[in-house]
Amino acid sequence: MKTTGVVVDYIGLAEEVQRAVVDPTSEGSAGKGGGFVTDLTELVAEFRITFARIEDLLADVDGLDLTAHGYESVRAINGFLDQP
Repeated sequence: MKTTGVVVDYIGLAEEVQRAVVDPTSEGSAGKGGGFVTDLTELVAEFRITFARIEDLLADVDGLDLTAHGYESVRAINGFLDQP
C-alpha cells in the first residue's frame, strides 16, 4: 500500500508549451498558441551569432576559459556564473 506520493498537474501543459514555441511572425499568433516553428535553420544561425557575441563579451573575464567553443563553452560560462 502506498502511503505517500506527489501529485503532478499536467493540465494545460501542452497549451503552455505550444505558446512557448509559437512563431511570432505567423499570422494571428499574438498571444495565442499555434504556429509552431518548424524551420529551425534561421533560429540556429541567430543563436550561434548571439552566442558568439556573448563569448566575445566574456573573453577577457579573469578565471573564465573560453578556448573551447560550443557546448564546452556553455558549460564554462554556466560554471563561472554559478560561482558565489
